[in-house]
Amino acid sequence: MLRLPNGNIATHGWNLRTVDVNGTLPRYAGNLLVVLDKNFQVVWTWDAFDHLDVHRSPILVMCALANRAQLSGRSTGSTPMA
Repeated sequence: MLRLPNGNIATHGWNLRTVDVNGTLPRYAGNLLVVLDKNFQVVWTWDAFDHLDVHRSPILVMCALANRAQLSGRSTGSTPMA
C-alpha cells in the first residue's frame, strides 16, 4: 500500500480466473493494481488479465514445482538451477 501525493491510496492485489487452455481449466492468479480515493472509493484499476494472453500456457510452472519439491526434500529427477 502506498499513499500518493494527492492523498489517494495505491495498493497491489491479485485475482483468480479459470481459463480454458487447450481443453484444461487451470486457475491463474493475476496482478491487480487499485487506486482508492480518500473515501476508499475506486478511482483507477489495472488488471493483468486485460493485457496478457491467458490462453498461452504458463512458462514458470515447472520451475515452481521443482522449487517446491526441493524445499520439501523430495526429488523431482531434475537438476537444480544454479
